[in-house]
Amino acid sequence: MGDDLGLNEPQGRFYFFVQESENGEEKALVVQAATVVPEGYLHAAVVAECLSEWDREFNHALDVVHSLLWSIDFGQTNWAYLIGSNNNYRLVPRNVRLSRCEIPSALHSRVSAPFIPESSPELKITGYVTGQERFGVWRGRKVDVFVAWDERSMRDLRRMVEGLGRLYEAGRSVEGLASEVLGFVVRDSSSRVRGLGMGRGGDVVGIVRQPEWGRTVRREDKSKVYRAISLLERAGLMCDFICPSSITVSPAGDVRIAPETITVQPADPVAREEALEDFHWSRLSGMFALFEQTDNFVPTPREAGAHSALEMAPVPRLGRELVVKMSVFVALVVHPEEKEETSKTVPAIDSLAGPTRTRKGRQPGRRANVYLPMHPSAFELWLPPHVLSVSRSAWKVIGPCGINKSAIELVPLLDDLSPLPSCPFAMLVFIALAYLGSFIASASPAPAAMALVRRTDTDTDSTTPQFPTTPASCGICQQNYPAINLCMREVPVMANFTSVLSNPGSFVDVVTCACKDPFHASFGYCVDCFQRTDQDSFLNTDNVADVITGIDKVCALGDSVFGAGNPTPIVIPDASFTGTSIPSATPTGAASMSSASGLLFGLAALLLLAH
Repeated sequence: MGDDLGLNEPQGRFYFFVQESENGEEKALVVQAATVVPEGYLHAAVVAECLSEWDREFNHALDVVHSLLWSIDFGQTNWAYLIGSNNNYRLVPRNVRLSRCEIPSALHSRVSAPFIPESSPELKITGYVTGQERFGVWRGRKVDVFVAWDERSMRDLRRMVEGLGRLYEAGRSVEGLASEVLGFVVRDSSSRVRGLGMGRGGDVVGIVRQPEWGRTVRREDKSKVYRAISLLERAGLMCDFICPSSITVSPAGDVRIAPETITVQPADPVAREEALEDFHWSRLSGMFALFEQTDNFVPTPREAGAHSALEMAPVPRLGRELVVKMSVFVALVVHPEEKEETSKTVPAIDSLAGPTRTRKGRQPGRRANVYLPMHPSAFELWLPPHVLSVSRSAWKVIGPCGINKSAIELVPLLDDLSPLPSCPFAMLVFIALAYLGSFIASASPAPAAMALVRRTDTDTDSTTPQFPTTPASCGICQQNYPAINLCMREVPVMANFTSVLSNPGSFVDVVTCACKDPFHASFGYCVDCFQRTDQDSFLNTDNVADVITGIDKVCALGDSVFGAGNPTPIVIPDASFTGTSIPSATPTGAASMSSASGLLFGLAALLLLAH
């Protein structure tokens, strides 16, 4: 799962609002609605089938919340729950206490202005990259600001602070590997909104740092990156998330490493040696091998820029101008053992009772900014399928769209594969931003050229394709269709080659089946058969050429770097083909793999996203 300016996840639908007052002060509010998304591993085809339904539910709740914002005093509470049904809704305000963020003493003692009040007029937010990642100005200088607004972003803040603390404790030789910390954002302890952080006169909820003006790492930076990692090792530290977005280079040529990826080396000598070889040198080798074939396309936050605002007509009773700022929603794998218990601090919606708190002291003329993602339709455009969580012990999905349906067992394509984490969301989101660009125009973009095409009952009289005697390709497709049918439903996501490589952990099943036989050897024949017999709907895409190109690139790249892939391109037979079997000269490539996870490890290592 990923953090953003809004979330649609198994724990609920979350909407992040910021009200701008006439004096420029911003007041935040999170609204939580009941969930519409199931827990469990979801195949791409299931997600494609349910996206529009989840999207409608998400946007419907936004409309309802929009009409009820007049009943909430921004600044008097930090959280509200949307409860009710059948056009009888209300917002129930609650103060949600976030978990603790402690500041290491080595870091605290080195910061010039340790505590910066969140409401300080000296700190002005000038733009939002995500709900927690922001651009700002503090005491006349531009800064990068991170302010937690929910448990997940608070967890990210803790990871960042802990990593910075380790660098500062290790000494000046490595503290320059992260941008300078200017201060910590604190929420006034006298406020009714508290976050349980550690800080004099308030609760730590964020951090202010020097802006990252540089760029992401390139091929020519190899020697300086290796030197920086060597310094990190000598200090007893390691980076556990090396990828094209976790390492940047400043305008002065200094290497910067994302602090949330900095951890301590294992104490055991054998485990330490294995960890350093895996997390550092194997991944660095793979990353720079990738750069020999393609440029690093990942921009920094400053290069990606903040989100622009789009006007949204206010509800008559609201009396406020609403501005919608678009965002993206990136699905990351959530490890069950990493989930933090929040039920004690965030009550379930069904448990809420009591009358709605009446709004007091309403001041007209204020403006509320509504931050929401292009959720989850953006996945149809560029981003990976919505992997909500992966269980190590069971592969299940609530189907077909997750609400009030019984759990059904899914046959795993990879029996021995453990979930693969992705790059930290704070970095991975910029990959998406680099490619969304001008497509960020509405809350539900779904260009036909990139979207999965759902088959309807009117497309065919049967859910099973027909295989006539001609063309000959139909006979070959028929032989393998039962074995490749599931894969055919999922491979349309391969049309976007870069998204697959950016987050291979979310595509483990798709990439594995696409690069292995029988699918890899049979797909071209099925394309020919279905196109020539007017059964295109069974291809599940209008973009067959791009899908084949994406498969060829992913499988060939995995083979060229790690010898675990399939270098043979998919070929659509011409009209002269009359055979009854796949030509034996076609190499299988992936057939030599010792296990299906070998290919995925290779692809994950290409961008160094695997744990």
